[in-house]
Amino acid sequence: MRYDKRSGYAVASMAVTALLFCLFSFKLAEAAPQPGLCSGVLTKSEHGFVIDEEPEHICIFSGEDQKKILAVCVVGHQCEVEGMLDDCKEDGECSEIMNVVSVRDVSLAKQQEQLPHPDAPP
Repeated sequence: MRYDKRSGYAVASMAVTALLFCLFSFKLAEAAPQPGLCSGVLTKSEHGFVIDEEPEHICIFSGEDQKKILAVCVVGHQCEVEGMLDDCKEDGECSEIMNVVSVRDVSLAKQQEQLPHPDAPP
């Protein structure tokens, strides 16, 4: 009889452990940075440079990532930046982009597409 009680406790204990593991794993996965894209107008703010994505959302960056972005994008231009995205610690309407892998100045690309071909007649 004691053996059955102990095995019942062991099964219940394992089930609770598995449930807690799943809950904590989900929370950790939710909080981890994910690959993503910031797309909007590069703007100078009081805290540095940001990408205004939507009326109420910005993308921030710093350090080496800031150097990478400013080497390609110009303030006031539409820019696309790929890297790892994470929620800002202070504000829910903000993302932080890190480990930038690509930067594109969309405004400049559009201007270059609209330039007439040098061999085209005037």
